Amino acid sequence: MATYSNDTKFDGTFQKALLPLIRGRDCTEFIVAVGYVGVPILQKIESNLLAIANRGECRIIIGMIYHEGCTQSTKSYLEQLDSRLRKVNSSSGIFVTRFSYHGKVYKIVNNSSTSVFIGSSNFSSASWTSRAEFNLKVDEP
Repeated sequence: MATYSNDTKFDGTFQKALLPLIRGRDCTEFIVAVGYVGVPILQKIESNLLAIANRGECRIIIGMIYHEGCTQSTKSYLEQLDSRLRKVNSSSGIFVTRFSYHGKVYKIVNNSSTSVFIGSSNFSSASWTSRAEFNLKVDEP
């Protein structure tokens, strides 16, 4: 088990722990359930998300947009990304809950292991780099 924060007292930053796992060529599943997402981080890793969908499944579940809304540009980008993910794999895509969900869970599956991160980081650049967030990585064989 490892801990991640944007504070150097922990095992590292969440971004440095997560990105290599989803950028690897053996990543076959990426499931995210968060309250909020940020377009810049999605744009930064979009090619990785599409590659994962091509190899397996990529699902991004967003729990607060239905209740709190988002900007038109965010909505447009999420719709476009959803379309691109579903075109690659019909079980992949962007999913918006109708109920209020603010948890943060990231599941990454590769050929040899499953990693699950549970914590406070939304799927956004600020949560991954500059906000005071905390995440715990649980590895399964």
